[in-house]
Amino acid sequence: MEKITFDEIKKALIRSGYLLENRVLNFFNDNQFDAESSHRYVIDEVEGKFREIDVLATANLASNSTNKTNITLFVNFYVECINNPVPLALFCSYGDREEPTTDWAYNFINGSPQFLEFCSESFPQVIYDRQNEIIKSMPARQYCGFIMKKDKNIDEKWMANHPDDFHQTLSKLSQFVKIKKSDTKERWEEIRPDFTRLEIFIPLIVLQGEMIEIINQKELELKDIEYYRLKAPYEKGYNKSLSIDIVTEKYLKTYLDLKVTGLINMFDDLNSLINSNFE
Repeated sequence: MEKITFDEIKKALIRSGYLLENRVLNFFNDNQFDAESSHRYVIDEVEGKFREIDVLATANLASNSTNKTNITLFVNFYVECINNPVPLALFCSYGDREEPTTDWAYNFINGSPQFLEFCSESFPQVIYDRQNEIIKSMPARQYCGFIMKKDKNIDEKWMANHPDDFHQTLSKLSQFVKIKKSDTKERWEEIRPDFTRLEIFIPLIVLQGEMIEIINQKELELKDIEYYRLKAPYEKGYNKSLSIDIVTEKYLKTYLDLKVTGLINMFDDLNSLINSNFE
């Protein structure tokens, strides 16, 4: 068997997404998150089928205690890392200017039935009031990539395409959020039943390469972007979508700061309502 050289190893790694995955893992760990990489999860126990998420990052962001209530905010980022040699293009969807609060994935776990009901009814309004602080893009429902045609002797050597691997990434993230929402609720239910957990689940794609926005109105306009949201199907029976955040690697720090600050502000708003109703 031919031995691979160090130079060939470096070239293989640079072409892959492993170096990006490693940088993203270290980034979350350096920012007070508990992060792990290459997390495997079961999709079929009978057939032994597994899938893998590149990076899982979890943090306890804030807590609030009163004489009657205790609640803690946990955020979970589920991250796929993509080394895209050509730009990912996202089509601006003008019919979705406002993100419905139902696009958010979260659980309230433990606490009295009265308290859980109050939180579940109050949090959508809190999201609505604060979400513009951390959502800095229009949503998209359509995307495309670009591929070079095999016949390089023609003038139009590039064509737009719908990359299957990116579609699989979206499906995997949506599926994983569903699994973790269920698993988290099952794991923590009845553990410290007087302490309520607000778990927020955020699917995220980090791109090593470029991303562009396509604005298709009177004229076709293209813009370089660093952050966008893509609405992916989540629950077919309820016509429910899940917003998946997409950022470039160089924007990741800014994105995380915006997200964490916004989530803490939301949590503070929720606690103001809690404190005024559960004195």
